[in-house]
Amino acid sequence: MDVRKIGAFISDLRKAKNNTQAELAQLLSVSHQAVSKWERGESLPDIGLLPLTAKLLGVTVDELLNGERSTDLEVAPIKMQIEKGDVLINPEPPGHPGCQLTLDHVSGLAPFLSRDALEAMIEQTEGVVHWSNVNALAPFLGRATLEKLVEKVIDGTIELSKITGIAPFLGHETLDRLVNHAEEGSLQWDAISGLGPFLSKETLGRLAHQAADGSMVPENILGLAPFLDQSHLVMLIESRGVNGLRPEHLVSLAPFLPQAIIEKLALGYKQEPESE
Repeated sequence: MDVRKIGAFISDLRKAKNNTQAELAQLLSVSHQAVSKWERGESLPDIGLLPLTAKLLGVTVDELLNGERSTDLEVAPIKMQIEKGDVLINPEPPGHPGCQLTLDHVSGLAPFLSRDALEAMIEQTEGVVHWSNVNALAPFLGRATLEKLVEKVIDGTIELSKITGIAPFLGHETLDRLVNHAEEGSLQWDAISGLGPFLSKETLGRLAHQAADGSMVPENILGLAPFLDQSHLVMLIESRGVNGLRPEHLVSLAPFLPQAIIEKLALGYKQEPESE
């Protein structure tokens, strides 16, 4: 294997998907430094990451490790027909049930198609859209097409866990609307912390007000701290008081708090007696 060739291939595929190194790293649960090393040819993804990496980049594992797309002559004509929109390649007569293209089919084909071909196929499909389809297709679609699918799947109330996986691919406005659809009274703060980088400050502020009753644990506050307005963060902390926030939590939150609040909380802690 040519590590540098593979790295360049990963870089080209990532850019073709309009993803930054940080976005790809987040999808793979690795650091952006790891992705940077791959693209510079200094290392390769761990073997356990290869299937997901290949899927997100729209290639097979073999193609990824070869550093280039397959030139299999038997596959190429079929792919060309698909990209031209002739997606129902089937000897069965028109109208036969087997000729109906569903979103489940499209989801399975997504890693192997260009974005234009994939979005054209989605326009041709009919029927109910499920969250499983949205999650499977999110890494491969443009934002506008994905948001159209999301609009079709909203059914009144939404579990935040379903939103977290597609958050990096949605705009602030759509994502805020999804969170607003989440069932009030059953907000999952771990999920909200995960959504922090993608939500508007207005929506985060509203959620912070809902959390001011003390239901949010310090770990959740830490997760949201970099994304909240300072006033909302102070409100959350003051709602818990010094007894609800350990010194190590205060140390982590200090970069986001005004000096007066830090001093107030720090002076409220009991001092350890000096050993003789």
